Amino acid sequence: MVDAERQDLIRALPFARRFARALEGNQKQGDQLVAHALKNLATLKDGHNIGIRYRLYRAITERFQQANEGPHTSVTLTLTQRFVLLLTSLEEVPLSAVALILDKSEQDILEDITRANDGLRSVAETSVLIIEDEPIIAMDIQDVVQQCGHRIAGVAYNEADAVRIAKETRPGSFWQTLISEEAATACMPLAGS
Repeated sequence: MVDAERQDLIRALPFARRFARALEGNQKQGDQLVAHALKNLATLKDGHNIGIRYRLYRAITERFQQANEGPHTSVTLTLTQRFVLLLTSLEEVPLSAVALILDKSEQDILEDITRANDGLRSVAETSVLIIEDEPIIAMDIQDVVQQCGHRIAGVAYNEADAVRIAKETRPGSFWQTLISEEAATACMPLAGS
């Protein structure tokens, strides 16, 4: 490795560590992933058409894929979608470079971004039971909840309605301005079941 390339690698390490830590979910495993990727990087014969930082990202993604073969634990994102989102949003890598890193077309990368965003959006959406005794305020709350992309499970104007609607709809969340501790205790096990 020439001295200029070594300096580029040293400058790339903090970015690689941040990326790997985000993939792994913790510092220790992320740093281990970078260490393995650095060993792999030394043996890679191809990829010299992209800079050392991007080759390091490629080595990290390849090593991560090898270590995570088999059933994937995330219901919403594939490994490639995770790579694409982290590289574009966290690392601010341009689409053209992400395509080179992952050996895919830019169109494939754009499709992965769209699918990943749709998946994340669907996870963030939930049904909300609004518990409010004032109808006008309940309508305003309903507007806010819907503008945030959530579904309305129902509107309860009293505690009895809240318990009944919660049993019927199993909301993912509550927006409550009036409710007794007894009613809240009765509704809580019903949410998100």
